[in-house]
Amino acid sequence: MKNFFLYLQCGIIFLLLPGCLKVVDWVKDEVPQVDCCIDVDELMCKFMRTIQTYDQFNLVAKFNVLFLSSAVREYYVNRYVYRHGLSDAQKEIILKNEKEEEKHFIVFYVLSLYDVPLEANSKWSVLLNVNEQIYKFLEIKQVDLPREYYCLFGKQYNRFKVAYKVRFDAQNTLGNDIIVDNTENIQLLLRSLDCQVCASWDVQ
Repeated sequence: MKNFFLYLQCGIIFLLLPGCLKVVDWVKDEVPQVDCCIDVDELMCKFMRTIQTYDQFNLVAKFNVLFLSSAVREYYVNRYVYRHGLSDAQKEIILKNEKEEEKHFIVFYVLSLYDVPLEANSKWSVLLNVNEQIYKFLEIKQVDLPREYYCLFGKQYNRFKVAYKVRFDAQNTLGNDIIVDNTENIQLLLRSLDCQVCASWDVQ
């Protein structure tokens, strides 16, 4: 008797399944879908780095670093505008603000383990290496990571991590751009008295 009811339930499911599939197809066709992670894999590969260091078998520190390049900023604007339903005119304003920040600052988001702080007076220093010149950060602060960047960090972003926004001046003390036409790559250095880890990006 039990087998009869089991077969009956399976038969009903198979009869209803084609209709369900049609509903799903209709929803995909008629309702705008969130294209959240378009080109995310490519952006992650180019601009997100994971670096870590060990003391023998013990993890000392692990950092996930996102370089806010022009492509990453454009991705953020597109996702932000979509999520908030903003107009093209509003999008242009946000994009202009992002370009203005990029003009004056070199910016990174850094995820660190909650017990490895990156504030100004912490154990770890955050430095920028461009063309064999070392630059100290202009500002580093703990932030709530904007949701638009969640996809770019993937599973690396979790409740055990703290997000920091790190800004460097894009010009040196003479007012000249740090990143110039012949700059091949930039490096973010996270340095303590005991060790150093490095994340690198090609900028050509």
